[in-house]
Amino acid sequence: NTGLELGVEISPNSSKFLLGANDPEVRYESVTMKSPGRLVIDLIGQRSPASKTIQVASNPYVNSVRIGAHSDRTRVVLDLTEQGT
Repeated sequence: NTGLELGVEISPNSSKFLLGANDPEVRYESVTMKSPGRLVIDLIGQRSPASKTIQVASNPYVNSVRIGAHSDRTRVVLDLTEQGT
C-alpha cells in the first residue's frame, strides 16, 4: 500500500495533526518518548514513497514532523516542544 496524507490545523489554544492512510483498516502502534519529547506513530503495512522532515512554523507544541519509509511500515514522529510534552 502507498498513500499517506498529513494535515495540520492550528488555532490559538490547540493544534490538530491529521494523519490519513489509504487503507481503511490500517493498523498502528504509538508511543510517547522523552528527552527529547516526541510522539511516534507506526502505520503497519503502509509505505511512504520517501522519508522527509516537515518543519512546523508557529506551533507552540510541535517543532517538526518526520516521516520515515520502512519496508513494512511508515513511521511518523512528532518532535515536541517543551510546552508540547
